[in-house]
Parts: sequence; structure tokens; C-alpha cells
Amino acid sequence: MWCLYFVVTHFTTFGSTAPFMPSLFLMCCIYGLLASSTFHWFNCLDAKCHLYLRTVDFGGIAANILGAAWPISYFTFYCHQTTLSVYFMVLAVVSPLMMAMPFIRYFHRHMLLRTMIYAVNGGIPAYTFLHFTLLEGYGQEFIPILFKPVFFAYLCFGTGMILYLTRIPERFWPGGFDLLGTSHQMWHVLVVIGQYILYKGISNAAEYRFQ
Repeated sequence: MWCLYFVVTHFTTFGSTAPFMPSLFLMCCIYGLLASSTFHWFNCLDAKCHLYLRTVDFGGIAANILGAAWPISYFTFYCHQTTLSVYFMVLAVVSPLMMAMPFIRYFHRHMLLRTMIYAVNGGIPAYTFLHFTLLEGYGQEFIPILFKPVFFAYLCFGTGMILYLTRIPERFWPGGFDLLGTSHQMWHVLVVIGQYILYKGISNAAEYRFQ
């Protein structure tokens, strides 16, 4: 519904090319949430099904990370075409690699390595922010339009990841959160909240750049 709303709104407002990047972000969000939901619904059928759906789920996480990186880079360096081309070339290499990694068995056996790979690639918005401020300075009116929502969105993502990795709150009250309130559930809730905040930031950035 988000994607359809955004595409219709921005096609009528800005023309045929404007909605592409924000719509890419939303479609990646939709894929990631569907992949996660499918894994949690059906992974218990058997071991083979669990491994396959786990791969799909990790692919969804990669899609969420990359789906944010492309539009953030695009709108940040919209007026710096050479820099934008470099970022896009890097993303063009990183994107298929990240989507392919879940199909490698080694990737599934090392949680710390997997988390580090996601964290490094998830930091792309931070790299773009620092790079943009070096080019334009901290006083640009564009910075709060995009990067204020980006900050709060990634605060949600980071908080959710910390809760998940530390198993809070269930580690302190074993059995008390078996049905509701586990760290994994809280992570998913915070991811959805963060995605919505990020969607609003990317929407505002699109409107700013295309006005």
C-alpha cells in the first residue's frame, strides 16, 4: 500500500521518473517483510525447508539494507553526478554479492560475521552523510530533510538489533515472554517503525530534489 500510494502521488506530481528510487525502497521493504513472515510461518516444516526459508529471510534483510542505500545515495548526491556515479558503481557490485551470500552455507554458520557484514553495509547512509558534509558543509537545508529521519530510523534499527543480539528482555525473565514481547518480536516492530520513518525522509528528499 505504501508503494502504490507513493507511486501514484509522485507520478501525478513530478512525472514519470521521480518515484523510481523511493518505490525501489518500498518494494525492498515489502520483500523483506514478506520473506521474514514466510520464514517464521513455515520454517518448522522440516530441516530442508528451514534452511531454504532462512536463506530467503537473510536475502530479505539484505534487500532492506540495499533498498535504503540506493535512494539515500541518489538524493544525497543528486547535484554531484560524478560522486553519485561512484556510489552507484559500488552499490552495483555490493548488491548482487549481498543477495548471493545467504546461498553460501558458510554464511549461515557464523552469526558474528553475518552481523558485521550487515552492519558495515547498513552504515552506507552514515558514509554518505559524512561525505556530503565534506562537500557541502553542515549548513545545507537538505541535511535535516533527509538525514534527520535517517538518524531516527537507524536508531530504531540499531536498538532492535541490540535487543535481539542480547536477548533482552527474555534473558532476565526466562519463559515470561514466550508468546509476546520477545527481543525478536521487538526487533521486527522497531524495523517496521524505522522503515516508515525512513520512507517519510526519502519522500521529503524526493519532493525537495524534484521541485
